[in-house]
Amino acid sequence: MAAGIPLVPTAPADQYAWAVQQANREYPRIAPFDFRLTYNPKREGYSETFPPRGEEANPFPGHWAVEMGNSPLYRDPRSWPGIVALESLHALQAEDPRYQAMTTQLLRGLTPRQLEMGRRSYDQRLVNDPGDRRSYEQFMYQVFLPEMIRGRMFAPYFHRWENAPSSGWNEYQYTHPQQKLIDQIEQYMRSSG
Repeated sequence: MAAGIPLVPTAPADQYAWAVQQANREYPRIAPFDFRLTYNPKREGYSETFPPRGEEANPFPGHWAVEMGNSPLYRDPRSWPGIVALESLHALQAEDPRYQAMTTQLLRGLTPRQLEMGRRSYDQRLVNDPGDRRSYEQFMYQVFLPEMIRGRMFAPYFHRWENAPSSGWNEYQYTHPQQKLIDQIEQYMRSSG
């Protein structure tokens, strides 16, 4: 205590805040979600998104949170804004009506092969995580479509940080209308009005 003024402990500086700010500049549509970014060395895999409410594991209750895992992406801080951006698809799906309309349009335009991929992925999730109670439709919106959108929208990002093919994830075999719609989703995320 100096001159009768009690010392007030201050919170440690948020070492990840700059990455969220950069993601918000590049993708202004995600800024209102007030994301928090953190790292969990025990998380296997890349990253996980937590909604503001409803999940005990959220490291920042009351905020959308992205928790990075022990992966090559975490080891290079230049990749962190991209992690926030690609994980933000979950927040947009949960809360943004325009984004929801675009993903509904994408779901309706899936090819039989893509629908089969989604079904296989859902069935595998049931085996690997029997506690996951999502319906097939919820899974498609919350898991499969974000993965599909990321495969096109963030292909350059994955190419840069993981040496993945820069042409996108060819496993989805995007149709021309799907490519155009995902490009519109990206334009929407990069817009501010």
